[in-house]
Amino acid sequence: MAHDGPARTVRTDLGILAGWAKAVLEVAGASPEAAAATAEACVEANRKGFDSHGIVYLPLYLARLRAGLVDGGAMPEVVAELPSLALVDGHFAPGAFVGRRAIDWCCERAETQGIAAAVTRNSSHFGPASYYSELAAAKGCLGMVLSNADPGLGPDGALAAVLGTNPLAIAAPAPGVAGLDGSDRVGPSLDMATSKVAQGKVSEAARRGETIPGDWALGRDGLPTTDPVEALANCLLPAGGYKGFGLAFMIDVLTACLAGGVISPELQGERGVSQLFVAIKVGALSSRESYDSRLGKLMQAVHGAARREGTAPFLVPGEREALVAASREDSIDLDAASLRLLEASGADWGVPFPYAVEPEQPEQMPAPGRVR
Repeated sequence: MAHDGPARTVRTDLGILAGWAKAVLEVAGASPEAAAATAEACVEANRKGFDSHGIVYLPLYLARLRAGLVDGGAMPEVVAELPSLALVDGHFAPGAFVGRRAIDWCCERAETQGIAAAVTRNSSHFGPASYYSELAAAKGCLGMVLSNADPGLGPDGALAAVLGTNPLAIAAPAPGVAGLDGSDRVGPSLDMATSKVAQGKVSEAARRGETIPGDWALGRDGLPTTDPVEALANCLLPAGGYKGFGLAFMIDVLTACLAGGVISPELQGERGVSQLFVAIKVGALSSRESYDSRLGKLMQAVHGAARREGTAPFLVPGEREALVAASREDSIDLDAASLRLLEASGADWGVPFPYAVEPEQPEQMPAPGRVR
């Protein structure tokens, strides 16, 4: 275990974190299968650099299990089914468990039908949407995932959140060409909230006592704010103005309205969110070779695009995350605030956190006569 300078970070192994997270979730009431799915979704988020949706989300999942907002023993159920379309009732199970069931069903049906979609209701927060779209890509399918969310998004001037920050993700199998860095082949993968930034990043800033850019969110007075606490008390701004707001609205149509679920303005505590999962089998219409060739040329057009001197090479969606994953391999640095949060959760549930946490240093008084 290494401590790095004044930030007091600790290098942690993702496998160890996943095992510990699974154990805590089971003690909190999650079934072994649901606990495993949730723990894996958390650490995979960290591996790709989605740290705001990674292991630090675990205490919130545990709190929701304790409060009964999530039913750890529930089993997602296909309640309506056609050859390539299904309705899955999550019965308020952990969202990662519901998501795995839904995307696996889609990929299985896409093998014979070419395309399959599953819409879920009565689910819960499931981590980064790209975790599921990339599971489809790994099975040779184009994956698309949409979800509604608690109110957290509003247009300029809003005095209260109107819609959720409703995320979407699209991932594609890697073509037969190397990634930008020449290493392992990387398939395109887009993961975005319909807000300017994911709400988890604002929560992360609040936890660390940091400010946020002034164009991310609105305070309770409807004006732009740099205070993450004020932002969380009101709403984030949509990406691309009315375009992001319109996209968020249509994601609610494609999820909650289609599934007969809870629309985002009525969600509380992310209990009962709805999602849409789609898998399209690559090669079902044109050949896999044709797909590889065209996608390879598309990626190369981005990589080789003319750029101003001093501009970094252009990346296709997902390459930045793939580079982060390659650099992190199987371990991540956790800061002191995150470590203390996880240590407290372990102590609360009787499953000790596997890494020692330095005690918080008392605040130093300024030297006499100096301005702080």
